[in-house]
Amino acid sequence: MLERLRALVQEYVSKQLYESAQFWADKVLTLSDGDPSDLATYGQVLYSRGHYQRAAHILEGSPHLMRSAALRYLTAKCYAASKQWEQVLSILEPQEETQDQGDQQEGPDSIHVPSLGNVESASMLLQGLAHEGLGNIHAAVSSFKASLAADVFCEEALEKLRYLHALSAEEERSLIASLPFRKQCAVEEEQLVRYLYQKKLVHGTQHATPAAGKSAADFGATGDVSRVTQALATNLDVLSSRAEESFRNFDAAACLDLTSHILSHDPYHESALLLHVACCVQVGRADELFSLGHRLVEQFPGSPLSWYAVACYYIVVSRHQLVLKYLTKAISLDPHFVPAHMAFGLAFAAEGEHDQAIAAYSNAARMMQGSHWPLTYLGKEYFLTGATSISNRFMKNACALAPSDPVLLQEIAVVLYHSKEYEKAERYLTRAADCLRSVDPHVTLQAWEPVYSNLGHVHRKLRRYELALECHFKALQLKPDEPSTLTAIAFVHLLRGDYDGAVVYCNKSLCLRREDQFTIAVLQQAVEREGEEALDLGSLEVGTMDEGESSPALYGDGGEGGNATSGLNCCDAAMTVE
Repeated sequence: MLERLRALVQEYVSKQLYESAQFWADKVLTLSDGDPSDLATYGQVLYSRGHYQRAAHILEGSPHLMRSAALRYLTAKCYAASKQWEQVLSILEPQEETQDQGDQQEGPDSIHVPSLGNVESASMLLQGLAHEGLGNIHAAVSSFKASLAADVFCEEALEKLRYLHALSAEEERSLIASLPFRKQCAVEEEQLVRYLYQKKLVHGTQHATPAAGKSAADFGATGDVSRVTQALATNLDVLSSRAEESFRNFDAAACLDLTSHILSHDPYHESALLLHVACCVQVGRADELFSLGHRLVEQFPGSPLSWYAVACYYIVVSRHQLVLKYLTKAISLDPHFVPAHMAFGLAFAAEGEHDQAIAAYSNAARMMQGSHWPLTYLGKEYFLTGATSISNRFMKNACALAPSDPVLLQEIAVVLYHSKEYEKAERYLTRAADCLRSVDPHVTLQAWEPVYSNLGHVHRKLRRYELALECHFKALQLKPDEPSTLTAIAFVHLLRGDYDGAVVYCNKSLCLRREDQFTIAVLQQAVEREGEEALDLGSLEVGTMDEGESSPALYGDGGEGGNATSGLNCCDAAMTVE
């Protein structure tokens, strides 16, 4: 009879009829005189019904608790559901136990619960969640690493490391190399797990799928694994990884295509939703953000992502106070929701509130210890407040984490430009151009336009006018009809003494932006000086350009319409999505 009732409990659990399962699990526990396996089943049923405190109380009252890792794990799981993180750690972390001689001979974990199996990895994961909940990110990262090492299939541990942006590129590679795949996986499984994990990593090597032109040999895989990875090419999680790859490469259009496809099949795919929101901000899709935000709030009011989407809508329509209101709501639901912290910083920075922006980026930096983005933004904010030495320190630390990021290299060049270190600025911008060619060999993405435009400004400062024109024309090719670039070309022509060229490009620029005072000043100079032998441009170069109002210079050099340093904005915080 007892075995029949146990089977009945499992049947009701599988049917999610938890009330009936609880009724019979309670009777089985009494009839078996508190058997640990039956106690575990009863605790799981109570947990499934949301009776966390009741389950924890019953489990803690068992004399078997300290001799069963599985029962301790279940108890800690109940406390975790109630966010009682100190209790979680007190149950799971090693303790000095007073046991009689018989217990010592059996060992502290001598009672095995077959239905739960080995809970070592799950317990380490739970410890990591507890440390994260208490704000101890360093300890949380250590626990997540230990969880993944204990069970390489525990993807949740890897996802937590990824979510926290806890690892640098080198640390990610070291972690994957250290995992005991061969001890825990068959050969085919090892290749598959490596492939999927590399797709998930923030800094992971960007592999194409076999369907995209790679052979099985490129993955070191057998034919069977090749067929599996080819089949997985249409998997939504794999497509989401591809979308994130496109987003990191600033290809918002490709990312939007992929996320739209994913959301057409699964409208609530979380990672795709976050990317989709970020891309919608980048391309200014206010209507789509409005409908998406309201739908998410209606369906998932307890999710920080829902309120973050609403805040992003207000970012696009420039409602600053409402942005702060809804970002605050998102952070109140999850204090470690990094995109909201980054968006907070960007929202304050957009209003010129540098102290608040620095505080927000500092919070993000503490949580994203493996990401260069918070450090980059901190460097930028300190630079704008005049603290150049502090700015340089943050930029240097960011560069140590991402030495080949073209956006970061450009930000460093901007600081050097304003410090009048033009030769160094030119080297960093040239490195940025080389790096972006490795990402986008034909350099076709509009997001790269500021790199070439700013490189043109630096060449102009160094009086390399032919190179300056070459860079500005490349920028114009990437972003046609950009008035700031047209004015920059006109200004270089003026400096070269090509007054006809200056007039032509000033007129083109003024057709797009009629009230720009710097462009008008360049046009007036070109018209007045045309045909003259001598032209004193010193006052124009120093007085107008470097103080410039709406001049086509690097950020801080000009006003509205000037080239942005790198296109950094609040969407870059969702991956980060950085």
